[in-house]
Amino acid sequence: MHRFYLLILALSLSALTASRGATSPQQALRELTGGRTRVVWIQDLGDGSDYLAQRNQLRLMAFDTDDRQGERVLVEGPRNIAKPMLTPDGNRVVFSDRQRREMFMIGWNESEPRSLGPGFALHVWQDPETSVNWLYYTKKPVDDGKVLQTHEAIYRRGLPPYPRSWKTALQRLRGAFHEERIWSQTHVSEDNFQLSANGRYASTVFPWPEAGILDMETGDWHRFGRGCWVSIAPDNSGYFWIFDGPHRNLIMHQAGRPVKERWPVLVAGLPETSDYEVYHPRWSNHPYILAVTGPYKIGEGSHRLAGGGEEVEVHVGRLNPDYTGIEQWVKVTDNAYANFYPDTWVDPSAHQTAPAVEGTARDWSTSEDAAWPLSSEGLVYLWENLDGQTEVHGRSRDEGYLCRPQPVGYARYNRDLGMLLEQGAFLDSDAGARALEAIEQSGSFSIELTVYPGSTEPPPGEACLAAFDLDGQTAFLLGLRSGQLFFRVHGEDHTVPTPSLHRPFHLVAAYGSGRLTVYLDGEPQMTSLLKPVAFAGHQRRLIFGGRNWEGGIDGIALYNRPLGPELVMAKSTLRTRDMAGRLPPDQVSVRGRLIATTAPPHPDDIAPYRRALISHEYEVLEVLQGVYEEPSILVASWAILDAQVLEHAERTPGEERELLLERFDDRPELEGERLAMDTDNLLLDLYFEPGVPPSSAGDPVPES
Repeated sequence: MHRFYLLILALSLSALTASRGATSPQQALRELTGGRTRVVWIQDLGDGSDYLAQRNQLRLMAFDTDDRQGERVLVEGPRNIAKPMLTPDGNRVVFSDRQRREMFMIGWNESEPRSLGPGFALHVWQDPETSVNWLYYTKKPVDDGKVLQTHEAIYRRGLPPYPRSWKTALQRLRGAFHEERIWSQTHVSEDNFQLSANGRYASTVFPWPEAGILDMETGDWHRFGRGCWVSIAPDNSGYFWIFDGPHRNLIMHQAGRPVKERWPVLVAGLPETSDYEVYHPRWSNHPYILAVTGPYKIGEGSHRLAGGGEEVEVHVGRLNPDYTGIEQWVKVTDNAYANFYPDTWVDPSAHQTAPAVEGTARDWSTSEDAAWPLSSEGLVYLWENLDGQTEVHGRSRDEGYLCRPQPVGYARYNRDLGMLLEQGAFLDSDAGARALEAIEQSGSFSIELTVYPGSTEPPPGEACLAAFDLDGQTAFLLGLRSGQLFFRVHGEDHTVPTPSLHRPFHLVAAYGSGRLTVYLDGEPQMTSLLKPVAFAGHQRRLIFGGRNWEGGIDGIALYNRPLGPELVMAKSTLRTRDMAGRLPPDQVSVRGRLIATTAPPHPDDIAPYRRALISHEYEVLEVLQGVYEEPSILVASWAILDAQVLEHAERTPGEERELLLERFDDRPELEGERLAMDTDNLLLDLYFEPGVPPSSAGDPVPES
């Protein structure tokens, strides 16, 4: 009998030893972060598809590496809970209720949340000088039908309880803890407004998909690109990311470096997954620790975000010291529910920080030609390119605005981040209306464009470069016809004597006191005396492109005054230097047989995106141009533009085609676009097939 008890004892000791040797999620997470760590997130008690926290079937969850409770419920459901955030001390959680439009706070060991009043909470930041916790929030959602919620402005106020210090007492006497509006120049999106440790810089989206950095000291902001779920490092190192369109990479930037020096960090390579989408990326209070949710597997193709599902777990990762990759992941949750919106707090004693970066928001500049547009006097509209300057400054912070022309039809962006106007145009009814109103008040204007003809042949028929649309009528138009420039005003056309326009050129038209002068590459080409030009109208918009022209435009500036010849020449010199610095693309041409396809998603399934690419895999039968050595090639091409599925987007395996391709990574304009990839051969380099099939879309340029 004693042998039986000895056997039981031996088995028990073996099991105990094995259990002690196993690494629990608490142990694994603590080893990853280097200290005590807390994580909060929301859990979907419904069908697991509420990844944006819109419905009333959610509850708030919590996890602590040091309390031995594992995953636990912090706020019971079902109810609406959105965007939970740990306070800087890690002892409280702030969250919002979308249905009630109300903010709440709950202590880590409390049972009931208390109201913080109306609004939607964005961030909690601790002032390093006073130790006051500041709650940043929005109050007025914009009902624009977007999937990603947009708000009118950002506010802040002190979050109680307030620490006891003479600086805090002085702030309270000055009324500093009352509501303060800190940003209202543009609408903003929710994810992720975060602050650097010193409170100088904030990451945000102005609104989606325009992502950038806000300088809280000057009120300036700089746009880095397009995407979602931006985040800024919680120290002062100046690192900043934008989540890419395929929801697989963080596009990383750092202050002090040109924006072109950005690099991807793969976050879709979670353990035991096959590069499925991830979502909700958020930097913790530790400069190397972040969280995501995933993998998203439910559905067809690669766009499976809306499917959610019980396999969506919270993962916490550690960035390497160079911010170029993820060193290790830990799966925090393991349950039968979908888990969304994680936030992570690490004990500050475990923090490591990168060197601080000093400077202003302008140190995040994209352009070597930072002096362009040279003059801001009378400047009412500005669009350098997709990643360049687009902000018009007013006399005060609240009077400035951003210029965001939107592509319609098959218009898109080119490899140099300008407007590609093939079978489409760009329209601006917001900033464009403000610009045309300012022109009406002054009675004069100047418009500046850099134009890139799309081929060596003159555009067929009449092509629009830029037009002022007032109540559906063209008040002024600059265009091309039979290789010649012309302008239209009062319904009358005036041809501009011009040399060959088969090359890029800089164009300015300046009008004032009944006189219009057209400049080409800085030189005046003609001056016309005109009857007074009327710009009155209830509905105003700017139009760039149209009439099925395949060329491109960037470097757009509009003034409510006529520019003089000296300034025009100086502008032309800068733009000519930019044009000369553009290199032709490296291309490869192959004859291929289609062997694997991706079905185009439905436009509703990619909302709020209105454009999407899909990938196909081809067997390489012959290399016609350039160098390519693999037996197959992965090719991305446009499938959806302006929320419409393109004709021939869906292709048939077995078909053979000649493909003229460029490396996908050499096309920076594609960085923030949705990309559907339903293939197992992800080790292949990705290429891009430019061009789209002919469009039957209507002409956006109205008749005079």
